[in-house]
Amino acid sequence: MDSPKCNPISDEVWTEQYTKLLRRIYLEAWGLGIVTSINKKGSTLDPNNYRGITVSSCLGKGFGTILKKRLNKYCDENNIIDDRQQNR
Repeated sequence: MDSPKCNPISDEVWTEQYTKLLRRIYLEAWGLGIVTSINKKGSTLDPNNYRGITVSSCLGKGFGTILKKRLNKYCDENNIIDDRQQNR
């Protein structure tokens, strides 16, 4: 009796499924943050004396940093973004 043939998953299907999973994990968990206000100075009764901060996931922060570096490297190597572009 012949064993069933294994159908390899195409690169396109694998990439699509991996991207969906990664997007779900990153956006639903790692991309979330808790926003809170801290007093800068002065009266705690004056709202102008507060500034907002966001506490985010360490995994999300690390993933975002790695992703940014890889995208920047790819864009630099392929001359995709003009040198005058800001916030790189």
